[in-house]
Amino acid sequence: MPMKPRRIHDQRGFTLLEVLITMVLLAVGILGVGGLAITTVQGNDKSNRLSTATLLAQDTLEAVRTAGYTGAPALAGTEGYGAIAGSTTFKRVVTVADDTPSIWMRTVTVTVWWESDDHSVTLSTVIAKEFT
Repeated sequence: MPMKPRRIHDQRGFTLLEVLITMVLLAVGILGVGGLAITTVQGNDKSNRLSTATLLAQDTLEAVRTAGYTGAPALAGTEGYGAIAGSTTFKRVVTVADDTPSIWMRTVTVTVWWESDDHSVTLSTVIAKEFT
């Protein structure tokens, strides 16, 4: 049996319109994933700064607990941006309030700021005078 030649209109394939629509859908999907990646990186950066600020405040509160009631006032003050070793993008402010919440007690508050004082973390502790 002789083979019949194929006619051009019988061939199947993708039209130019189908290819263009597929490319547009693919581009929209890739842009969505790119936006998600940017948001994830920004979220990680904010979490890192928050964790670092919290750690700096906790370290100071530990120093206050070590110094005790009589040594706490010496730790009060401000360490400006660039003054904290290893954390130059943060500022730390330590305040000591006497007789708060009661007599023979001091409330020590540590606030760590970053991004030009746009964000902060504040931690507090109360230390009491020891009577021996």
